[in-house]
Amino acid sequence: MRRTRMGAAAAAVAVAITLAIAGPAGATTDGNLVYYEKNPEVIDSCAADVVVIGARGSGQDPDGYATPGAGMGKEVKLAADYLRARIKTEAPTAKVRYLSVIYAAESATSGWNWVGFKSTIYGNSVKQGVTNLKSRIKTVVSKCPSSKIVLMGYSQGAQVVHQAVLELEKAGATSQTSRIKAVWLIADPKNDGKTMFQYMTSGASALTPYKTAQYVTGGLYTSAVKAPSILTSNKTISVCNPADLVCSKISGTGFSAHGKYRTSGWNSWPAKYAYAALYRAGLR
Repeated sequence: MRRTRMGAAAAAVAVAITLAIAGPAGATTDGNLVYYEKNPEVIDSCAADVVVIGARGSGQDPDGYATPGAGMGKEVKLAADYLRARIKTEAPTAKVRYLSVIYAAESATSGWNWVGFKSTIYGNSVKQGVTNLKSRIKTVVSKCPSSKIVLMGYSQGAQVVHQAVLELEKAGATSQTSRIKAVWLIADPKNDGKTMFQYMTSGASALTPYKTAQYVTGGLYTSAVKAPSILTSNKTISVCNPADLVCSKISGTGFSAHGKYRTSGWNSWPAKYAYAALYRAGLR
Protein backbone atom coordinates (compact mmCIF):
# COMPACT_ATOMS: atom_id res chain seq x y z
CA MET A 1 0.00 0.00 0.00
CA ARG A 2 2.80 2.39 0.83
CA ARG A 3 4.50 1.87 -2.53
CA THR A 4 1.24 2.43 -4.37
CA ARG A 5 0.53 5.65 -2.45
CA MET A 6 4.08 6.92 -2.85
CA GLY A 7 3.96 6.10 -6.57
CA ALA A 8 0.72 7.99 -6.98
CA ALA A 9 2.08 10.98 -5.05
CA ALA A 10 5.25 11.03 -7.17
CA ALA A 11 3.20 10.84 -10.36
CA ALA A 12 0.99 13.73 -9.23
CA VAL A 13 4.04 15.85 -8.44
CA ALA A 14 5.59 15.04 -11.83
CA VAL A 15 2.40 16.05 -13.65
CA ALA A 16 2.12 19.28 -11.65
CA ILE A 17 5.73 20.23 -12.38
CA THR A 18 5.21 19.53 -16.09
CA LEU A 19 2.13 21.76 -16.09
CA ALA A 20 3.91 24.48 -14.15
CA ILE A 21 6.46 25.01 -16.91
CA ALA A 22 4.08 24.55 -19.82
CA GLY A 23 3.45 28.22 -20.46
CA PRO A 24 0.71 30.77 -19.74
CA ALA A 25 -2.79 30.32 -21.12
CA GLY A 26 -3.95 33.90 -20.61
CA ALA A 27 -4.04 35.87 -17.41
CA THR A 28 -7.24 36.48 -15.46
CA THR A 29 -7.79 38.96 -12.65
CA ASP A 30 -10.18 38.29 -9.77
CA GLY A 31 -10.16 41.39 -7.62
CA ASN A 32 -6.48 41.85 -6.89
CA LEU A 33 -5.61 38.18 -7.54
CA VAL A 34 -3.82 37.46 -10.82
CA TYR A 35 -3.79 33.91 -12.16
CA TYR A 36 -3.98 31.78 -15.30
CA GLU A 37 -7.22 30.01 -16.13
CA LYS A 38 -5.81 26.69 -17.32
CA ASN A 39 -2.89 26.52 -14.96
CA PRO A 40 -2.63 28.87 -11.99
CA GLU A 41 0.89 27.60 -11.26
CA VAL A 42 2.40 28.96 -14.50
CA ILE A 43 5.28 31.35 -13.86
CA ASP A 44 6.52 32.02 -17.39
CA SER A 45 5.30 35.58 -17.05
CA CYS A 46 4.23 37.72 -14.14
CA ALA A 47 1.92 40.67 -13.67
CA ALA A 48 1.93 40.79 -9.88
CA ASP A 49 3.33 43.22 -7.35
CA VAL A 50 3.38 40.46 -4.72
CA VAL A 51 3.97 36.75 -5.26
CA VAL A 52 2.92 34.53 -2.36
CA ILE A 53 4.57 31.10 -2.43
CA GLY A 54 2.85 28.71 -0.04
CA ALA A 55 3.69 25.23 1.22
CA ARG A 56 0.93 22.98 2.54
CA GLY A 57 1.13 20.78 5.61
CA SER A 58 1.61 17.06 6.04
CA GLY A 59 -0.94 14.89 4.30
CA GLN A 60 -2.88 17.81 2.82
CA ASP A 61 -4.38 17.33 -0.64
CA PRO A 62 -3.19 19.83 -3.28
CA ASP A 63 -6.48 19.34 -5.18
CA GLY A 64 -4.58 18.91 -8.41
CA TYR A 65 -3.08 22.42 -8.13
CA ALA A 66 -6.10 23.33 -10.25
CA THR A 67 -7.16 26.66 -8.74
CA PRO A 68 -5.15 29.59 -7.36
CA GLY A 69 -3.75 28.61 -3.98
CA ALA A 70 -5.20 25.06 -3.97
CA GLY A 71 -1.78 23.51 -3.56
CA MET A 72 -1.04 25.69 -0.53
CA GLY A 73 -3.37 23.78 1.78
CA LYS A 74 -6.26 25.31 3.72
CA GLU A 75 -4.26 27.00 6.49
CA VAL A 76 -1.85 28.75 4.14
CA LYS A 77 -4.56 29.63 1.61
CA LEU A 78 -6.59 31.25 4.40
CA ALA A 79 -3.55 33.19 5.63
CA ALA A 80 -2.77 34.28 2.07
CA ASP A 81 -6.37 35.47 1.61
CA TYR A 82 -6.14 37.52 4.81
CA LEU A 83 -2.93 39.11 3.56
CA ARG A 84 -4.43 39.74 0.12
CA ALA A 85 -7.43 41.45 1.72
CA ARG A 86 -5.09 43.66 3.75
CA ILE A 87 -3.16 44.52 0.59
CA LYS A 88 -6.41 45.38 -1.20
CA THR A 89 -7.29 47.79 1.63
CA GLU A 90 -3.89 49.43 1.96
CA ALA A 91 -2.63 49.25 -1.65
CA PRO A 92 -5.76 49.00 -3.84
CA THR A 93 -3.94 48.86 -7.19
CA ALA A 94 -1.47 46.16 -6.18
CA LYS A 95 -1.88 42.72 -7.74
CA VAL A 96 -1.15 39.46 -5.93
CA ARG A 97 -0.12 36.10 -7.33
CA TYR A 98 -0.43 32.71 -5.58
CA LEU A 99 2.03 29.89 -6.24
CA SER A 100 2.26 26.55 -4.47
CA VAL A 101 5.27 24.51 -3.48
CA ILE A 102 4.86 21.36 -5.55
CA TYR A 103 5.81 18.40 -3.41
CA ALA A 104 4.43 15.23 -1.83
CA ALA A 105 3.75 16.67 1.67
CA GLU A 106 3.80 13.13 3.06
CA SER A 107 2.11 12.42 6.35
CA ALA A 108 4.37 12.97 9.33
CA THR A 109 3.81 9.34 10.31
CA SER A 110 4.70 7.87 6.90
CA GLY A 111 7.45 5.31 7.47
CA TRP A 112 7.60 6.29 11.14
CA ASN A 113 10.20 4.20 12.95
CA TRP A 114 9.34 5.51 16.43
CA VAL A 115 12.99 6.32 17.09
CA GLY A 116 13.70 9.98 17.62
CA PHE A 117 10.61 10.96 15.60
CA LYS A 118 12.47 10.35 12.36
CA SER A 119 11.10 9.09 9.08
CA THR A 120 12.93 8.66 5.79
CA ILE A 121 9.72 9.15 3.84
CA TYR A 122 8.89 12.36 5.70
CA GLY A 123 12.47 13.58 5.43
CA ASN A 124 12.52 12.98 1.69
CA SER A 125 9.23 14.83 1.36
CA VAL A 126 10.74 17.85 3.13
CA LYS A 127 13.80 17.70 0.87
CA GLN A 128 11.58 17.59 -2.21
CA GLY A 129 9.67 20.62 -0.96
CA VAL A 130 12.86 22.55 -0.21
CA THR A 131 14.20 21.83 -3.69
CA ASN A 132 10.98 22.92 -5.36
CA LEU A 133 10.63 26.06 -3.25
CA LYS A 134 14.18 27.16 -4.02
CA SER A 135 13.49 26.54 -7.70
CA ARG A 136 10.26 28.55 -7.55
CA ILE A 137 12.01 31.46 -5.83
CA LYS A 138 14.76 31.42 -8.46
CA THR A 139 12.20 31.44 -11.26
CA VAL A 140 10.14 34.25 -9.75
CA VAL A 141 13.29 36.34 -9.30
CA SER A 142 14.08 35.77 -12.97
CA LYS A 143 10.60 36.10 -14.47
CA CYS A 144 9.08 38.68 -12.14
CA PRO A 145 11.86 41.24 -11.58
CA SER A 146 9.66 43.75 -9.74
CA SER A 147 7.57 41.34 -7.65
CA LYS A 148 7.98 41.13 -3.89
CA ILE A 149 8.07 37.56 -2.59
CA VAL A 150 6.14 36.36 0.47
CA LEU A 151 6.81 32.85 1.79
CA MET A 152 4.17 30.98 3.78
CA GLY A 153 4.08 27.48 5.20
CA TYR A 154 2.04 25.40 7.61
CA SER A 155 3.39 22.46 9.61
CA GLN A 156 5.68 20.48 7.26
CA GLY A 157 5.31 23.36 4.82
CA ALA A 158 6.68 25.77 7.45
CA GLN A 159 9.61 23.40 7.92
CA VAL A 160 10.16 23.48 4.15
CA VAL A 161 10.19 27.30 4.15
CA HIS A 162 12.50 27.42 7.19
CA GLN A 163 14.98 24.99 5.65
CA ALA A 164 14.89 26.55 2.17
CA VAL A 165 15.67 30.02 3.53
CA LEU A 166 18.47 28.53 5.62
CA GLU A 167 20.01 26.84 2.57
CA LEU A 168 19.70 29.94 0.40
CA GLU A 169 21.44 32.05 3.02
CA LYS A 170 24.20 29.46 3.46
CA ALA A 171 24.72 29.46 -0.31
CA GLY A 172 25.02 33.24 -0.35
CA ALA A 173 22.11 33.55 -2.79
CA THR A 174 21.52 37.21 -1.96
CA SER A 175 19.89 37.93 -5.32
CA GLN A 176 17.10 35.61 -4.16
CA THR A 177 16.95 36.20 -0.41
CA SER A 178 16.87 39.96 -0.95
CA ARG A 179 13.61 39.54 -2.85
CA ILE A 180 11.92 37.78 0.08
CA LYS A 181 10.07 40.62 1.79
CA ALA A 182 7.88 38.71 4.27
CA VAL A 183 7.69 35.24 5.81
CA TRP A 184 4.66 33.83 7.62
CA LEU A 185 5.20 30.51 9.39
CA ILE A 186 2.33 28.55 10.95
CA ALA A 187 3.09 25.76 13.44
CA ASP A 188 6.72 25.43 12.34
CA PRO A 189 8.26 22.10 13.52
CA LYS A 190 11.68 23.80 13.35
CA ASN A 191 10.52 26.69 15.52
CA ASP A 192 13.33 27.58 17.90
CA GLY A 193 11.42 30.28 19.76
CA LYS A 194 13.76 32.92 18.36
CA THR A 195 11.88 34.16 15.34
CA MET A 196 11.60 37.91 15.76
CA PHE A 197 7.93 37.76 16.63
CA GLN A 198 5.90 34.86 17.94
CA TYR A 199 2.13 35.10 17.69
CA MET A 200 0.87 32.85 20.44
CA THR A 201 -2.67 33.90 21.33
CA SER A 202 -5.63 33.79 18.98
CA GLY A 203 -7.19 37.21 18.62
CA ALA A 204 -4.36 39.07 20.36
CA SER A 205 -3.96 42.72 19.42
CA ALA A 206 -0.19 42.71 19.72
CA LEU A 207 2.80 40.54 18.95
CA THR A 208 5.21 39.04 21.43
CA PRO A 209 8.95 39.57 20.87
CA TYR A 210 10.77 36.27 21.15
CA LYS A 211 12.71 37.30 24.26
CA THR A 212 9.50 37.24 26.26
CA ALA A 213 7.97 34.24 24.48
CA GLN A 214 8.00 32.05 27.57
CA TYR A 215 5.69 29.39 26.24
CA VAL A 216 7.12 28.66 22.81
CA THR A 217 9.98 26.32 23.56
CA GLY A 218 10.90 24.84 20.22
CA GLY A 219 9.23 22.52 17.75
CA LEU A 220 9.58 18.79 17.21
CA TYR A 221 12.42 19.28 14.74
CA THR A 222 14.24 22.15 16.42
CA SER A 223 18.00 21.92 15.96
CA ALA A 224 21.05 23.75 17.23
CA VAL A 225 21.62 25.24 13.76
CA LYS A 226 21.45 29.01 13.88
CA ALA A 227 18.22 30.35 12.41
CA PRO A 228 18.58 32.21 9.10
CA SER A 229 18.75 35.96 9.49
CA ILE A 230 15.53 36.52 7.57
CA LEU A 231 13.65 34.52 10.20
CA THR A 232 15.08 36.60 13.03
CA SER A 233 14.32 39.90 11.27
CA ASN A 234 11.16 41.94 11.27
CA LYS A 235 10.19 40.34 7.95
CA THR A 236 9.01 37.22 9.73
CA ILE A 237 6.15 36.22 11.96
CA SER A 238 5.86 32.74 13.45
CA VAL A 239 2.37 31.68 14.52
CA CYS A 240 2.28 28.96 17.17
CA ASN A 241 -0.35 27.91 19.66
CA PRO A 242 1.55 27.09 22.89
CA ALA A 243 -0.64 23.98 23.22
CA ASP A 244 0.50 22.73 19.80
CA LEU A 245 3.11 20.02 20.31
CA VAL A 246 4.39 20.38 16.74
CA CYS A 247 5.76 23.90 17.21
CA SER A 248 6.07 23.99 21.01
CA LYS A 249 7.22 20.59 22.16
CA ILE A 250 7.58 21.36 25.87
CA SER A 251 4.49 23.45 26.57
CA GLY A 252 2.44 21.63 23.94
CA THR A 253 -0.17 19.28 25.31
CA GLY A 254 -0.84 17.28 22.17
CA PHE A 255 -1.77 17.50 18.50
CA SER A 256 -5.38 18.69 18.73
CA ALA A 257 -4.34 22.35 18.71
CA HIS A 258 -2.37 21.74 15.51
CA GLY A 259 -5.53 21.77 13.42
CA LYS A 260 -7.09 24.91 14.86
CA TYR A 261 -5.41 27.74 12.96
CA ARG A 262 -8.27 28.30 10.50
CA THR A 263 -9.87 31.21 12.37
CA SER A 264 -9.67 34.97 12.07
CA GLY A 265 -8.00 35.12 15.47
CA TRP A 266 -4.93 33.32 14.16
CA ASN A 267 -4.78 35.26 10.89
CA SER A 268 -6.05 38.82 11.14
CA TRP A 269 -3.22 40.36 13.16
CA PRO A 270 -0.42 38.39 11.49
CA ALA A 271 -1.76 39.63 8.14
CA LYS A 272 -1.28 43.19 9.35
CA TYR A 273 2.27 42.34 10.37
CA ALA A 274 3.07 40.71 7.02
CA TYR A 275 1.64 43.71 5.17
CA ALA A 276 3.76 46.05 7.31
CA ALA A 277 6.84 44.15 6.11
CA LEU A 278 5.69 44.65 2.51
CA TYR A 279 5.03 48.33 3.21
CA ARG A 280 8.58 48.73 4.49
CA ALA A 281 9.70 47.10 1.25
CA GLY A 282 7.89 49.78 -0.76
CA LEU A 283 4.42 48.36 -1.44
CA ARG A 284 1.90 51.15 -1.59
